[in-house]
Formats: sequence, C-alpha cells, structure tokens
Amino acid sequence: MDHKLPKHPLEQFALSDILSAEEKATAIDKATAIDNLKYDLTKNSCAHYAQGIWDSLGVKETQGMANFLVSNLVGSDDFI
Repeated sequence: MDHKLPKHPLEQFALSDILSAEEKATAIDKATAIDNLKYDLTKNSCAHYAQGIWDSLGVKETQGMANFLVSNLVGSDDFI
C-alpha cells in the first residue's frame, strides 16, 4: 500500500536546531509543577506540541500553514 503523509513546505533547518527545538517544547504528557499540563484537545494536544517546536525554530505562521493544519487535523482519527 502506497500511503503518502500530508506535508507542508517550511524553511530548511539544521537537524541540531530541530532537535533542540523539540527538547524545548513542552511534552503533551509531561506534568510540571507550575502548569500540571495534561492532554487537552483545546489547550495541550499534539498540535500545541508541534507549535512549540515551530515557534522555537522561528517558523512563521501563514494562512497556508493554518489551512494545512485545519484540513489535516479536523476529522482525523489520529487527532483525538
């Protein structure tokens, strides 16, 4: 079966910068003393985790990126 993942073009980043940004992002299931974060579709989901990574990289949020996210998350069985 040929399954293609959806993609949206972004800027190019060094792998070390991506890994550093990922380390800085707050994990979904990580509880902190300050926020006690738990999974919440509206406040702490995989989309919010990804946003923490792209914010750290300085990726600009564009209309095209928003359209991509909405069209690939809304109705997705994986986004619960």
